[in-house]
Amino acid sequence: NQISAYIPFLQGRGYREIHTGNTFPFSSREYEYHYYVFELKTLAGEKDTIYLRLYDVGGVRLPPLEIQSLARFSQTTSSEGFWNGGYYFMILTILIYNILFLTSLRERGGLSYTLLVSAILLVSLTTDGYGHQYLWPNWIFWADKGLLLSFSLLLIALINYPLNVLEVKERFPRWALGSKIIGVGMLS
Repeated sequence: NQISAYIPFLQGRGYREIHTGNTFPFSSREYEYHYYVFELKTLAGEKDTIYLRLYDVGGVRLPPLEIQSLARFSQTTSSEGFWNGGYYFMILTILIYNILFLTSLRERGGLSYTLLVSAILLVSLTTDGYGHQYLWPNWIFWADKGLLLSFSLLLIALINYPLNVLEVKERFPRWALGSKIIGVGMLS
């Protein structure tokens, strides 16, 4: 939830403090990027000590920490951006097609499928960090609770889709009742 970095000044007098994490708005980051990025400047042949304080409430597993040169970081981000761009282009194409075509038919199945694709998009934007970077950079609540809420919406959409499209209500009434109870429990 909170990451504090203490990076020494080049003159060796004191430390520059950087505070970031999910409890701070995304726009307050030093670099507005979906990963936590700090710039480390060191003099050639000098050794410096950098302190990191990681504070977490929910026991989230952190990805490995990496120190990269600026050239390597640029190469990594451009490659990652290309593949993520293709993925989001496909998801948005599916979503726009379904909004225009399936909802115009006014069938419950079309609306359920559109809800399912929207939930998948929301989970992807939340887990990849692009939603925090571009769509809700100042919204602290979503930065902290967004992953849990987006997965809850995805599970509700996954329950709702077979109920409305695959005629589960008529063929398997007990399963339909159980899935409705699970959906209501997730909302509360």
